[in-house]
Amino acid sequence: MDQHDGSDVSQECPERPFVFRLPFTVDQQDSAIKQRAAHIQRDLEYIRQHGYEEFEALQLQCYSNDNDLQSFDEHENLGDKFEGSLRNYQVHLLEKCKRSNVIVHLATGMGKTMISIMLIRDYLSKRQAASDTAPASTIETTLASGQEGLVSRVYSKRQILFLVPSIALCVQHSDTLRANLNCTVATACHTSSHTARSRDEISRSDVIVATHGTAKDLLQHYPDVLALSNLDLMVIDEAHYAGTKDHNYATIMKLFYHTLPVGLRPHVLGLTASPLINAKVSDTAERLRVKL
Repeated sequence: MDQHDGSDVSQECPERPFVFRLPFTVDQQDSAIKQRAAHIQRDLEYIRQHGYEEFEALQLQCYSNDNDLQSFDEHENLGDKFEGSLRNYQVHLLEKCKRSNVIVHLATGMGKTMISIMLIRDYLSKRQAASDTAPASTIETTLASGQEGLVSRVYSKRQILFLVPSIALCVQHSDTLRANLNCTVATACHTSSHTARSRDEISRSDVIVATHGTAKDLLQHYPDVLALSNLDLMVIDEAHYAGTKDHNYATIMKLFYHTLPVGLRPHVLGLTASPLINAKVSDTAERLRVKL
């Protein structure tokens, strides 16, 4: 995959030494981190006390009758809803992400998640447009021939998978995506995929936010629930872990992604603030390229 760090995207201020000035102070950043950590802990505690199904029911309260999202100001335990427009470098990177598989390398707080949200919105919009133009006669003909299984495979909703390295991030990103996307978002982490009911919900969701361990388990044992061949897009948060041989990210890519014919592979977006791990001073430029 190509790697872009956004360093070449701003030509407006070539004389300025700091093109990407952070839009917040250190104190504001610390305060935001503490608030988010408190939100995540509250969500996890609610799941432990009441179970995931009740937690999910709480999330659904954020939807109005016509499935439009209500104001998230009333639900402080949910993710943040992004307001405003993208910055120039985000627009530039988003356009690259639409054209090819990309690892977006930006520092923490520079808006990697927002880029992924906008890319997901683009895929959802294209999927809806394709669905609106699908000929109903083709589906009816397939049903009449007794191939219901084929119908469920070919005409079922294609999905988007958002992989994360921890339960805390799984809950956080689920909240954030629900706040910013007008679609169904399933959380797949820990015990949330251990029942038939939860797996059925995962299989019917537009977007699945999953820890790497749960995703690998579903891909290995429940291909009817999750299959990379049924994905339009796979977002990999903290994508640098895929460079670690024994990590589940690497296993998923090796056993399930690269074994697919190229035409069936999902589009991939990697997000990271640390593109290289286990890099050594003695590594040559070629060795660093291979690791990337």
